[in-house]
Amino acid sequence: MIRKIKKAGILIRHIAGYDPAHHAQHDYEYKFIRVKDDLSALIEKPLGECRLLVYGCGYHYPEVALFARETMQAEGIDTAHAFYRDRLVTTAADIVQSDPGNPLFALVKAWLKKNYYYRRYFGHLQKIAGRKFRHRDYKLTSYNGKRLPYPDNAFDVVISNSVLEHVDDLENGFRELSRVTRPGGITYHLWHNFYSFSGGHTPLSVTRAHPWGHVLGTVETPYLNRKTPDEIKSAMALCFDLVSVRGIDRSYRKQGTDADFTYEEETLLTDELMTHLPDLPKEWFLTTAYLIVGRRK
Repeated sequence: MIRKIKKAGILIRHIAGYDPAHHAQHDYEYKFIRVKDDLSALIEKPLGECRLLVYGCGYHYPEVALFARETMQAEGIDTAHAFYRDRLVTTAADIVQSDPGNPLFALVKAWLKKNYYYRRYFGHLQKIAGRKFRHRDYKLTSYNGKRLPYPDNAFDVVISNSVLEHVDDLENGFRELSRVTRPGGITYHLWHNFYSFSGGHTPLSVTRAHPWGHVLGTVETPYLNRKTPDEIKSAMALCFDLVSVRGIDRSYRKQGTDADFTYEEETLLTDELMTHLPDLPKEWFLTTAYLIVGRRK
């Protein structure tokens, strides 16, 4: 019986195709710890006295879970209709509604994959953080992606991770973030650069087979706004004073600060390939992400 259970676990891990332990460690060590240190240096009062919003918290909302005990208040918002804390029935309904044309087997497979993966993920994340998460206590809100359902000046800090590239109307997005951030408050965003090797948000096998195919138009991608670093900065500057803009690599190391910062797949960006890409700075094609920080005017 034990052998059968182990085989079933191997099968589901194969279906999931990811390593939840590595994912959890990356989210804690490379993101949470570094973001917490950055925010502590940026904010003029203790982090424990701050109200923090995770903009685009995602189905599994790791920043909300991790910052819940570090801040006075931490909550998340997303356009998602279901969150991990809603568990099986809501998640299953959301999968069916999002892809009603899929056969039952494919829907069951997607449900199994999502449930198994994030159950394992949170198990590892709790061990790394050294505490249990109280999912039912977290305030998570679904909204339409336009007006944030919060009063003016509601938060001291707003953070996001790989969200800005999915926002259709960035100017309105930053106006809303400004409205709900108190004067002098911080907005802190890790933006996954569309023009980077991995910026198309496609599976690694596709990305390696068609380097920068999402930029060249040879690979279909999920909806992304294709904004450049300059356009992101300009949109933010309408409502915030820019504090810093730094290149970030896959391990969350900062360009100009961390000596081991690395460009992404630099050897694949040949001179011949560059002739087919848009006339943009070469650095944009090699920098995985940018950390963009602003202070509310």
